[in-house]
Amino acid sequence: MAVVEFATHDDVAFLCQADARKSKITIAEQVARQEIIVARLDGEVVGWLRLAYFWDSLPFMKDLHVVESHRGQGIGTAIVTFWEDQMRQRGHNRVMTSTMSSETAQHFYRKLGYTDVGGFVLPGEPLELMLWKRLN
Repeated sequence: MAVVEFATHDDVAFLCQADARKSKITIAEQVARQEIIVARLDGEVVGWLRLAYFWDSLPFMKDLHVVESHRGQGIGTAIVTFWEDQMRQRGHNRVMTSTMSSETAQHFYRKLGYTDVGGFVLPGEPLELMLWKRLN
């Protein structure tokens, strides 16, 4: 069973290597603000979630990634469940995410209770689906 928790300073180097789009400074700041959640198996990071705030107030799941060799084992669900619980504890009653219509992630999110609330199209890109979930 994976251990899911907020990333620590010790995870910064790994997260930088795993996502070269972000600078070390940005990742370190996100870790300090508890905006990155990791899942570990035997101490090894096998998945992570990066969060932000839509309209500066609505928790938004920006990135959810599970290492390919560990997909289909419930790790993504465990990460999302941990995130939702944390957002609920912080007083939020809904959360939001998005995915492209060409990605299978939309089915994963719907299975977890997320519903479509709209979308938009950027030139040359598939429809970006916006989904949200009410936290009870």
